[in-house]
Amino acid sequence: MKTVWLALAALPLVCGCLVMGGGNRLRYVATPRLEVSFSSIAAADEFYRGIAAADRGDYTEGGGFFVIPLLVMGGATFHETEFYNAQVRRTDVDRDTVISDAEAAAYRAAMEAEKK
Repeated sequence: MKTVWLALAALPLVCGCLVMGGGNRLRYVATPRLEVSFSSIAAADEFYRGIAAADRGDYTEGGGFFVIPLLVMGGATFHETEFYNAQVRRTDVDRDTVISDAEAAAYRAAMEAEKK
């Protein structure tokens, strides 16, 4: 009987951990997105390719990961609206709320250069 209880007590140690939480979560806040238009479809494509290459580190909080027997917790919260607004401000250099082909191309090149 003692062997059975000992085996049951050791079971959580050999079975691994139960995963709870984790991953990335988006956080939308009351801050509205900046209104912007594009001079062409090519400018929009360049801008969104630049966003895909941009570093999100300053707009992500958390991301820690810790393990407790039978429980794994972790994850991060990404502040999507603040990130988008910052990228629009960085791209629209002349502040006319229209992103031109040249502005979008320069932004994408800068984001890809920072990524390397």
